[in-house]
Amino acid sequence: LSGGIEYSAEEIAEKAEKYKAYFGKEGGITLSGGEPMMQFEFTKEILLKAKEKGLHTCLETCGYAPKSHFEEISYLVDIFLFDYKD
Repeated sequence: LSGGIEYSAEEIAEKAEKYKAYFGKEGGITLSGGEPMMQFEFTKEILLKAKEKGLHTCLETCGYAPKSHFEEISYLVDIFLFDYKD
């Protein structure tokens, strides 16, 4: 890793939870690119931890992932943002 800090899914959710009062009822976290579905297991883990902490979740994706992956995490995502490029 060059110039970055590695965080666990739990650490990410804990950092986001600290801002829960600021977010309000509908605020939370957005997972975006690169492409979060290319790191599916980690993305799923972050979403699960966020939901356990009562955070709203959003996933920005180009949609290039197996349908089964979307089915597996759909209950953890409040909003899907599909980034379409022609």
